[in-house]
Amino acid sequence: MKKIYIVEDESLTELLLRKNLEAQGFEIVGSSKSGEDALKRIPHAAPDLVLMDIYLNDELNGIEVAQQLASIFPVPIVYITASNDFETLNQAKITSPYGYLLKPFTEFDIAIALELALDKIAIDKVLRENEKKFRTILKVSTDFTFLTGADGTIYFASDLVYQFLDATEADIIDKNIIDVLPFVNPEKASKLLFSLKEGKTLSSSWNQIDIKQEGQTYSFEMSVSNYLEDKSIASLIVNLVDITSQVAYQSELERKNEALEKVNSELDGFVYKTSHDLRAPLASILGLVNISRLEEDSTQKNEYLKLIEKSVSKLDLFIQDIITFSKNTNTDLQISKINIEEVLDESFQKHKYLVGDEEFQFTYQIDKLNDRNLYSDVSRLSTICDNMISNAIKYKDYKKKRPSLHVQVSIDQSKATFKFQDNGLGIVESHLPYVFDMFYRATDRNAGSGLGLYIVKEMISKLLGLISIESQAGLGTIFTIEVPNNLPK
Repeated sequence: MKKIYIVEDESLTELLLRKNLEAQGFEIVGSSKSGEDALKRIPHAAPDLVLMDIYLNDELNGIEVAQQLASIFPVPIVYITASNDFETLNQAKITSPYGYLLKPFTEFDIAIALELALDKIAIDKVLRENEKKFRTILKVSTDFTFLTGADGTIYFASDLVYQFLDATEADIIDKNIIDVLPFVNPEKASKLLFSLKEGKTLSSSWNQIDIKQEGQTYSFEMSVSNYLEDKSIASLIVNLVDITSQVAYQSELERKNEALEKVNSELDGFVYKTSHDLRAPLASILGLVNISRLEEDSTQKNEYLKLIEKSVSKLDLFIQDIITFSKNTNTDLQISKINIEEVLDESFQKHKYLVGDEEFQFTYQIDKLNDRNLYSDVSRLSTICDNMISNAIKYKDYKKKRPSLHVQVSIDQSKATFKFQDNGLGIVESHLPYVFDMFYRATDRNAGSGLGLYIVKEMISKLLGLISIESQAGLGTIFTIEVPNNLPK
């Protein structure tokens, strides 16, 4: 049973949280109304997680309490706040919180916030355990051992050295270690050994040394120490621990760690933003329902229904974007032959309703080098085209007589290049570095979810492709996309 501590100065809110959490099977190990009281009691209560109100009726706010707790009793924090401004979020992010709970909240909000926080805690625990295992491997994986003179002349080598080099004693004994081992960087290895000879670091020295054997590079951790720990005796123990697999593992661990940090960062913003963007249309619908109940005029009621329909559509589009984002993250690539003309035509027809009665020119040209076809993931490619075409239509320039979008496609043996060029509103230069960020909107003209271009970039990354943007306000925008051509072998 997970133990929860509540820091909340509103008695009613504290009681609501307590009842809901206990009903969900959590143990409430204490609560405080002030920051000072929380700092005294939380270390003794030893909770697994703290629900912390940001705005406390006290000298200390929740963020300051969390900062002080980090030095005396590090514990995961989920913030409670009635504020939905990004300034508060940025201040809170300094303490690396595990989630946010926006007031007013429901049982469902509490359950989701706690579930996400506990998932993040579990991920962090796995990461710490992996680092511990990795360090243990480095300490116990001793492979090669040499006894040498101060100048690096070898007079003993372990059996594994002979096996690795496929050598005899005549090849190794009385030879210099720099000449015997095929170092990728002999100068680096020599510098280490001769610094010991000069008495600079005779006690010990550690370094990673790469050795190339039969076309393959191996990584070793080298330790060099005085033979009898007596500086007057110029004999050395040179120990090489094979860390080739660990180096690869470390790279993979760092890659996964970067991915986890990205997920955690996105999750913070995702939870915060989705809670607002999901609740806003629902609140609007509820308000319109209440108003329509009081309205007797059928014409006015129909207007209310249209507004409700608009809010529902907005909510549905947002949920569709979230589903698309989730599918891209969790679904493997499905490679097949793609009919580019069909994808572009279907995408435009799908979004033609956005044009309305106004004129919009959509054209494309497809160049296939040596009649090469494109093999890729048709679902992801269709979604990418959907976003490019819908954006060109939604952000067309009404001042221009003929709004247009031209798509230039070039396909060769290695890749396909798509260039989406429109003459729409364009994007102000200061917005360009951020257009692919989650929930970023460069304009308020169309209240989209802010996920469209983020999803496009993530899908292109999944396809191992690239995307770039050129744009000038008032002139238009060019998106250039490259994706690999996964031709069947």
